[in-house]
Amino acid sequence: MLGNWQKCLLMFFKTKIIKQKVFTWLCEVQQNIMLSNNNQAYTEMKELVLKNMGSFIEMDPASTVKLCDQWFDCDYNCIVQAIEKYT
Repeated sequence: MLGNWQKCLLMFFKTKIIKQKVFTWLCEVQQNIMLSNNNQAYTEMKELVLKNMGSFIEMDPASTVKLCDQWFDCDYNCIVQAIEKYT
């Protein structure tokens, strides 16, 4: 399942017209995962978000903060570690 989400995420990054909509898409993905109660999918998506944290920050820092609040329950240590890996 992660492979499909990775492909979707890359499509958002590559397509300028829809690039900013990635934050809305991730919100919807999280809601659907939470409704399905799929812990594995949730963990995989969190890892995918962390892996691409630098790209999110470059696109829109304010939306990235909201994304972190949403996906990581304000666990900013996790976010800082992801940013350190990116830089």
